Amino acid sequence: MNKIIKLKNQKGATLILLVVLILSSVILVSLISGDLVQNGLKMSRTQAHSAKAFFASEAGAEKVLNDIWKQKKELDEDSNCLSCSGVGDKYICFDNSNDCNIDFSGGPPYNNACSDSCSENICNLSNDTSFKIKYDCVSLSDMATSTYQSIGNYKNINRVIEIKYTN
Repeated sequence: MNKIIKLKNQKGATLILLVVLILSSVILVSLISGDLVQNGLKMSRTQAHSAKAFFASEAGAEKVLNDIWKQKKELDEDSNCLSCSGVGDKYICFDNSNDCNIDFSGGPPYNNACSDSCSENICNLSNDTSFKIKYDCVSLSDMATSTYQSIGNYKNINRVIEIKYTN
């Protein structure tokens, strides 16, 4: 004996189920779009930090080229390159002034950077950015090729500009 049970109010149950499905899809779309907006904001913030780090790196490149160009006028051309063999990463030292001038007290900047006495190799700028200058110099007979990497930093984001020139 099969009994068939009929619900008297099927329209109400179907309507409730339909409303629950529509509200669930609206909530799902809202959560997904909120996540997309949040990721876009994070990416925008990172891009702004990256631009500041890049401009700090560019400022460092301009600073080192200007200071070394001015110093080379006073130096003998043969003393422009020092090999610093056996030394790991070589960074140019800055004096302790607010202008981040290269410390030429020991002669060319390579002399200070090769020694362990270089305590100030980061230049902090006024907008919370900083840069440091990593360098390498190869001397071949009468020509010297210098490579400078200006490493700009802002909120743990680094951007690098590399400069090469030959004397």
